[in-house]
Amino acid sequence: VITGIAPLRGNLVVFKRHKIYQVLGSSIRDFEVRDTHADVGCLAPLSIANVNNKLFFLSERGVYYFDGQGTVRVSDNIDLDIRSLSADAKVWAHGGSHRNRYYLSVSV
Repeated sequence: VITGIAPLRGNLVVFKRHKIYQVLGSSIRDFEVRDTHADVGCLAPLSIANVNNKLFFLSERGVYYFDGQGTVRVSDNIDLDIRSLSADAKVWAHGGSHRNRYYLSVSV
């Protein structure tokens, strides 16, 4: 099941719950789906936000960003807060950016 789709640097990034793919190409003749080999995916579709050409998102293991090459976990400081959220709160989390920063909003 696809959990999110977002553009990044002219490509399309497709998120699944435990995986990330990139759709590369410029026409139907040369489209290619590339596995990013990331072992993390997006839990909350509305949490995806582009900040400085990095897609930030909420996964089951915290907040990560994907830069087209790989993923980086950035939520170590709020790990306990994220783990304390209900499953519904995580799925409906919203992400956004302001002044080159990522913000995650959840309802508790």
